[in-house]
Amino acid sequence: MKKKMLCLVTALLLGVLLGACSGSSAEKMFGVKLPSGDKLKLYMSRADVEKIMGDEEYKLVNNTYDYGYITLGYTDGLLSYISFNGDSTVSLLNGLSLGDTNYDKYDFTVYNDKDGNAYYKNNNGKYELTDTFDPKMEFQDGVTVTIYLSSEKKVESVMVLDSYVAMVRRLDG
Repeated sequence: MKKKMLCLVTALLLGVLLGACSGSSAEKMFGVKLPSGDKLKLYMSRADVEKIMGDEEYKLVNNTYDYGYITLGYTDGLLSYISFNGDSTVSLLNGLSLGDTNYDKYDFTVYNDKDGNAYYKNNNGKYELTDTFDPKMEFQDGVTVTIYLSSEKKVESVMVLDSYVAMVRRLDG
């Protein structure tokens, strides 16, 4: 009997630990893993991002920095816009990458089989999934993660951005 109870408790603890480490947490939706293995997260300081990106060449396009495999934008000196598409090997920290078809496990609401959004709202310093976009948000009040799908229902583009930036497109040059 003690052995069964110990096995049950162990299984329960493993389940809790695996759930805590799963790929669906909000923070893992707000960052990317670069081909180098380095990670970028929304709201990192521009200086920290520039240390990671080093001397890589970029094109300045509409106040965003296009590195070819990833495009970045800043608001008030903080990383507020991340996008990748094409043949980029960048992935979200939760593992979602271009070409994936298992995007439904990441809380996206998909519209017309073409694109999907996941909205997060800042609730006392913790971002929580919400089902609607709040147009009254200020900078750092919410995050929007958008995917665009190909006709084969594969992820072909990903954008992670502050919800305020999504509305007013205010990016530093």
